Amino acid sequence: MSEEKQFTITVDNVDRDIYIVPPTPRVTADASRVYNRAFKEALDGGAILRGVLDEKLRHEGMWSDEREAEYTKLVKEIAALDYTLNSGTEDGKKVKLSRGKEAAIELRRKRAELQHLIMDRNRYDEATAEASSDNAKFNFLLSACVMDSLTRKPVFASYEDYLDKSDKELSYKVAEKFANYMYGLSEDFESTLTENKFLKRFNFCDEKGRLIDEDKNLIDSKGERIDEEGYRLDKDGKRIDINGNPILPEDVNVDTVEFEDDVKPKRKKSPKTEE
Repeated sequence: MSEEKQFTITVDNVDRDIYIVPPTPRVTADASRVYNRAFKEALDGGAILRGVLDEKLRHEGMWSDEREAEYTKLVKEIAALDYTLNSGTEDGKKVKLSRGKEAAIELRRKRAELQHLIMDRNRYDEATAEASSDNAKFNFLLSACVMDSLTRKPVFASYEDYLDKSDKELSYKVAEKFANYMYGLSEDFESTLTENKFLKRFNFCDEKGRLIDEDKNLIDSKGERIDEEGYRLDKDGKRIDINGNPILPEDVNVDTVEFEDDVKPKRKKSPKTEE
């Protein structure tokens, strides 16, 4: 965090210009004190250390050799697919464009699987003393380093003020920008991934990274045409389900549809008594 960065966020349909300044030595020292205090409070509250997290997860059956093997397997598969797209070769042979497309889509799927696995494990990491301390330090630095371009003052009056407003839309959007700044992440990280670069280069996806066919229709990973909301479409552009059946209107369902009754025997009408 060595350079000032400006950005604009929209809150309640109103644009607001904000900038981030690098922390001063005093702010850095104060952030360290916030970290240490949060660390002690977390330990006193029963939080565990990251160093013993793996052992605890395995002991309680929340992580296993099988899941560790799955993680390693995904990492290797992602690396292999990434190499294929960057080198244009696979098993020593030149890759055809159709295979490149398959590899890019497969790479997307593998990354999603790995992310899901990591997120699952990270849920437990959040309970460690280090995670609590890191979060407190992040929040303090955000409150001290994010400025309003109009007033030239911090967006949040204090560390406590940010914590009090952490559930507000403004806080969400500022935190996202500050995290990108603090950890050196790209604003458009997805577009920098190998598979997305490939798909964009050969017009297999649109500007938003969504897969498209030769006619620029949206498609899913299996090449089936879909609409903006992800519903599958037939050749006429009408929504269908996974079996190709038309999507039923909301007022057509088991509570309203009529069935031909061939189960209950019909009662015979008794002849009228002659007067």
